[in-house]
Amino acid sequence: MIWFGKSKISNEATELVEMPDGLWAKCPSCNETIYKKELELNLFTCFKCNHHFKIGINEYISLIFDESSFKEFNINLKAVDAINFIDSKPYIERIKEAKNKSGFENSVICGIGEIFSHKMVFGIMNSSFLEGSLGSLEIEKIYRSVRYSIDNRIPFVLLFSSSGNRIQESAISLMQIAKLTSAVNELRSEGILFVTILTEPTIGETAFLYAMQGDIIIAEPGANLGLSNKSSLEQKSKKRISDKFPKSDYYFNNGQIDIIVDRKQLKATISKIIDWYNK
Repeated sequence: MIWFGKSKISNEATELVEMPDGLWAKCPSCNETIYKKELELNLFTCFKCNHHFKIGINEYISLIFDESSFKEFNINLKAVDAINFIDSKPYIERIKEAKNKSGFENSVICGIGEIFSHKMVFGIMNSSFLEGSLGSLEIEKIYRSVRYSIDNRIPFVLLFSSSGNRIQESAISLMQIAKLTSAVNELRSEGILFVTILTEPTIGETAFLYAMQGDIIIAEPGANLGLSNKSSLEQKSKKRISDKFPKSDYYFNNGQIDIIVDRKQLKATISKIIDWYNK
């Protein structure tokens, strides 16, 4: 009987149906297949398990700021290869390749905008540019943003998505730590709010150091945070690291971050923090 067999015509028709590439995404956490347009409408979070997909600078700006309110500054600063560093290729070539690949000039965008009419100075790291690593240029942009925040008495928010300090600049980049830390301390002494937002990933000594200086430390759910990532630790220790590598919930449960915020609530949460701080 045909009820218990497969139709040959049906099989042939199925083989002819092809879905266009790029329409679907698979959640790395629960393996759910999601239509990309629906994923975008849900702010790139999984409907089933709430996994937060990595998103870029433009998506965060659209998500956080009132429409058309964000204005970037310090646009014309350019990176230089002060020590003529070469590993498998010259550092300056890596910069050019990163620009072409990402469409950005460097790994940090800074500017001023509004959240529900609250003015805010904002810096955001770009993991698509050399994995969001921080060179002297990027740290200088953050420093100038902090100075603008102090001079105009506007809250400063810094969103992290970084692999740490850029090794190609050696001590020149590391020397900026004291400069930026001093400016952040001045923010605090002037009573100006400093909020840090930790997203996937926030790793590396300097990135994690800056991230932990916030008056209020926010993290997205499931973000990989720490002084080193899983693959780096495995290479150094020559041992396999558990798949249960510490994420944002671990640091929250141990009192190292203040709050875990779903991406859909991020804008409202920042606004509430500014309201609370201004009382």
